[in-house]
Amino acid sequence: MDIVSWNVNGLPSFIESQSYKPIEALKTDVLCIQEIRVPDKIKVLDGYYHFGNPGKRNGFFGTLIMTTIKPITMIYGMGRFMPDDEVRVLTVEFEKTYIVNCYAPRSLGGLERHEYGRRWDNLLVYISNFFKKRKN
Repeated sequence: MDIVSWNVNGLPSFIESQSYKPIEALKTDVLCIQEIRVPDKIKVLDGYYHFGNPGKRNGFFGTLIMTTIKPITMIYGMGRFMPDDEVRVLTVEFEKTYIVNCYAPRSLGGLERHEYGRRWDNLLVYISNFFKKRKN
């Protein structure tokens, strides 16, 4: 399975500039995109299933997974491990694996988002939960 991950810093400009063309040429199985910055789900590549977790406010965050393989399930956010009010996590389950698309927060240099950043330690707990459900 071929997987590409890309922080596009805004899906509209990614599409307008046709920056997706090299990825389209690769014909990758899974494309994980972070920081889509759109309020709605947008279709980018033909022949792919699109699963978006768009930002609740236009211009903020959001993740998208495009895949040629039909997934078993999609998980939006981290559930009980942490509220995903900034829509930064999107997980896809396939027959033999899980893929977690994550747009982690950055440090702003001060302490204003320090506690929010510390809660992101729960991402490790969230991901380790999938190891308990080990796939063959």
